[in-house]
Amino acid sequence: MKQIFCIVIILILSYLHTFAQQTTFSKIFSNYSLNAENGWKIMEVSTGYLLVSANTCLDNSSENCSSLVLVDYNGDVIWYRTLNQSLGYQASHIMFNENKIYVSGRSNDDDTQFSIYCYDIDGVLLWNKTYGSGSEREWPAGILKFSQGSIFLYGGRDRNQNHIYEWLPVLMKVNLQGDSLTEFTFNEQYDASSVRQVIESTQHDLIASYVYCPDGCFFDLKAGVICLDSVGNTKWVLDLPFSFSSYGCLVSQIDSNTLAVKWHIDSNLPNHDLTPPAIFFTNMSGAIQDTFIFQNQSLKEVHYMESIWEKGLVGSGSNFIDYLTLSNPPWGGWVFRMDENREIVWDRTYLDTIYQGRSFGLNQIIPTSDGGYIATGTITNFMTGVWESHNWILKLDSSGCLQPGCGNLNYITETEEAVFLKGKDIKVYPNPASEYVQVEFPPDFDLKNTLLHIVSNTGAVVKRISPNSNMTQLNISDLTSGIYYVIVTKGNEIINSKRIIVHH
Repeated sequence: MKQIFCIVIILILSYLHTFAQQTTFSKIFSNYSLNAENGWKIMEVSTGYLLVSANTCLDNSSENCSSLVLVDYNGDVIWYRTLNQSLGYQASHIMFNENKIYVSGRSNDDDTQFSIYCYDIDGVLLWNKTYGSGSEREWPAGILKFSQGSIFLYGGRDRNQNHIYEWLPVLMKVNLQGDSLTEFTFNEQYDASSVRQVIESTQHDLIASYVYCPDGCFFDLKAGVICLDSVGNTKWVLDLPFSFSSYGCLVSQIDSNTLAVKWHIDSNLPNHDLTPPAIFFTNMSGAIQDTFIFQNQSLKEVHYMESIWEKGLVGSGSNFIDYLTLSNPPWGGWVFRMDENREIVWDRTYLDTIYQGRSFGLNQIIPTSDGGYIATGTITNFMTGVWESHNWILKLDSSGCLQPGCGNLNYITETEEAVFLKGKDIKVYPNPASEYVQVEFPPDFDLKNTLLHIVSNTGAVVKRISPNSNMTQLNISDLTSGIYYVIVTKGNEIINSKRIIVHH
């Protein structure tokens, strides 16, 4: 009896310890420093967090690709992989099954196709395959593990009628080895329709949310949700209101009897959004039972929501702060938690103060095993003379806080400097400094075409030198006190950026 009692106590203490030690951090990193790189989807695995981000592949090019990153539980990078083919700007999704990582997207050919990359847990590529006829433009949006031992890819296909884009939703079924099984489409009656999200219900049906153009895509959009069986037969359809917004329609099952559907709703309240985001709660036959409207005096938008089974949901997106009073309002990353009673428990907005840029919002948030949450998105940096865009990972506690007791509006003042992975071993010290800073390169670093720049807090380059050794000293005695950035470039690529404080 004592042994059982001791085991119970140990389990309880272990449980409490886990939830008392919720790690929080804000981390920013990039690999393509001169181009947009946007954290898009994140997933927890046994060794940390897998992040899929959408990038531009080459410096200042228009080609899009994706990258896959594994970070540990402190947000530090374990490994980083660039996917050789384009997986689509903001169109890559991730799935984990039996220690295999599946990343969906599209090929980078003239006639784009659906694509899957499969990696092992160490980031070793096992296979990649493409699907579709190749005669149409195809734009995948996601990947879904179906309980009956198969995968569904979902996205859109351009029917190329009348020489304009006329998208048709496509669901493509493959097995876990990537072999194509079947495909089906829906919404053929609309000029253009695009699937946004697909989930598997507890009844083993496919629930797909979509947007569509009822009248040639010249005016408002509409949205809907469709329930399909695993071979494509329609069970029911939910039609949603018109909206001026082009943001997506989302769907999630939150308990055995209820779906949560995010779209927009008409609002006539003074000083409020015309079409604020709303969550429609339906039964499992698509009949609306209740509606929650995000009425506010700032422009909030839900990019993603994740159900917490029978306990509500958590969501992420963007928030324009004080858009009624400011001519250029800041754009923050927004997260919220709704309980099972459909009441907002907390909502937080995070703004960065280091890079003099702005957040593009938080594209996804998920609950984590320590009882907290992790979100991913983008923070921009205007300090180096080009508009850089960095992956942003924000780890929060169970109250949605980066720091205990946080408020609704949070300014991130201690985010680590952007460390570009190609130059992650370059050190800059001391910091703060008054007379000089030392830039230390790894012993095997090739200094050819390398330049060091000191950039002021207003973006002006105040010093620029070419290092001639792996230990290079920068004289800062003539600089006024303040915040500066030491930028390391190699050719036309920024490989490291360190924020320093000059103090005399």
